[in-house]
Amino acid sequence: MRYRKSTLCVIIVLLVFFLPITIFSTTKAIQKALYVENPNHEFKYNNKLYFYDGEELLGTYPCLNFTEVCELATPDNKPDPNIILKEYEVSNPTTIPIINSRYVFVKDTTFENVATSSAILYDLTTNQLLIKYNKVKNYGIGLDNNILIVQDNNGKYGVIELADNVIARIPYEYDYIGASSIINPETNKISSTKLVTLKDNIWQIVDSYGSVLSTNFENDIYTYNDTYIVLKQKDNQMYLTNYSGDVILTDTFKYLDFYEQYLLVIDNSNNFYIYNLQISQRITNTYPVNDINDVILNNTDNGIELLIDNRVVEIIKTEG
Repeated sequence: MRYRKSTLCVIIVLLVFFLPITIFSTTKAIQKALYVENPNHEFKYNNKLYFYDGEELLGTYPCLNFTEVCELATPDNKPDPNIILKEYEVSNPTTIPIINSRYVFVKDTTFENVATSSAILYDLTTNQLLIKYNKVKNYGIGLDNNILIVQDNNGKYGVIELADNVIARIPYEYDYIGASSIINPETNKISSTKLVTLKDNIWQIVDSYGSVLSTNFENDIYTYNDTYIVLKQKDNQMYLTNYSGDVILTDTFKYLDFYEQYLLVIDNSNNFYIYNLQISQRITNTYPVNDINDVILNNTDNGIELLIDNRVVEIIKTEG
């Protein structure tokens, strides 16, 4: 009997000691299970930036300057006044979106330094700051294959691809890299198959890995397609060559540009016409204009409407 009483006393003491601990631990576990770090899915919360895909949290970025400037970076798509390359113009600048549900570009700086601050490339999967760039260019709508044109902190341009890791496609050794305003209809992004580079006053066209596709040009590249290149001389005259540098049209012109398989021409008498490069022949009448802003082209079921000063003057029949 005395043994049973001793055992009972031990049980009571153990219950008195461990039961509160068990209840406390269980309560904490329940609270932890119910705790939501960012209950309203705010973008900026508790000294971090939060990135979601629907309800799924992709990751967070820890801000160093939470109360000042900590936000998604905006690409630097402003035209360079010293570059005449016809690039895609961004009407409404937006921030660089999350890439591959993993990579983000952020600005994290003080109000005082925001104008000169770098764009930080951050990996949400590994929680690592990867690299800082002076400029990031994506033309607002992006380039094919998650390509980005970037400028390092030494002012040199290169090209990266964001995939399972950061791939340096073109090294940071160019004075400028840009893309013509050719949109891939399948992706609605700027085509990255051909890029324009400038280095030591020499222009070239390269592919997105830096392999050279054209000869060297001393004159500025204005635009290009898969076969031809429009160059601009120091006297502002334009001329047409192929990728080997052979001159296709013997004359120089006030203006040249591509429209589908056609070449838009303004000659030195300020006459506009359309030239078919496939058959090497002018296919419209000539029309006096002040500049290319007087010309509008509209694709219709009947062909291409040519408007001069907002008046339809011709319809160019197209094949098919």
